[in-house]
Amino acid sequence: RARRGARSLCATAAPGATAQAFWGHGRLGALRSGTLYVRVHVFVPSQATFQGMNLFGVGEALPPYQDVFAALSGNQLQLSLTTAAQYPVSSVTLPRDQWSCVELAMTLGDTGGNATVSLDGVPVVSASNVDTLPAAGMGNALFGITFLAPATATGEVFLDEAVVST
Repeated sequence: RARRGARSLCATAAPGATAQAFWGHGRLGALRSGTLYVRVHVFVPSQATFQGMNLFGVGEALPPYQDVFAALSGNQLQLSLTTAAQYPVSSVTLPRDQWSCVELAMTLGDTGGNATVSLDGVPVVSASNVDTLPAAGMGNALFGITFLAPATATGEVFLDEAVVST
């Protein structure tokens, strides 16, 4: 299954010690200022059963691995800010069994950062004046299932046309 072309990334995670399936790009350096944009086309099959799943985002390359991610809480899009211990959930549902464009935009800052998740170009959840800057800076961009809840769930997501930009 692919949005365009012949292939997409299929990330599948099931119960086990590590419910993760993702790929990443670790050449962001250690960004500490500026604006980051991340976009990917997402397809979540209706048969995937989970309560929460991280889809993609950026974070530090060293422990404690703090990050800013676009996620799902049930079927609702969520902004996961481990940097600020905030996890706002939108009222907007990510459609199942179809491709959707999900975007994450953030301005890095210790206390004055902000982040927004958009669905097909429309902002659906955001946070302002929050910590979006991990101690080690933003070093990795990750796409796929980096977190799946509960540990007994089965998660599957297809990702295509991923872009990271400053």
